[in-house]
Amino acid sequence: MAPHELLDATIGHWEGIENGTHYVRDVSFGEDACQIRKPTAARNMVTLRNFAIGLHCLQKRRGKTNASSLPSWRRSMKASEALRFVLK
Repeated sequence: MAPHELLDATIGHWEGIENGTHYVRDVSFGEDACQIRKPTAARNMVTLRNFAIGLHCLQKRRGKTNASSLPSWRRSMKASEALRFVLK
């Protein structure tokens, strides 16, 4: 593999990460500003954030939400609704 091909592959890989889930977690949940320092707690928070993103995507795909974005969906979702949805 030529050096420029390796560079293009690396840049493409990181663009996918930054524009994918990481971007959503940072914009919607302020992940980069999070002050959690313990590795286990940080992993748990990432898991919960990814779970919330997954719930939102699933509801959008099924047509069960009118929220256009994750932050607006998150603000409108009540804890009891989220729990009921998870337990289905």
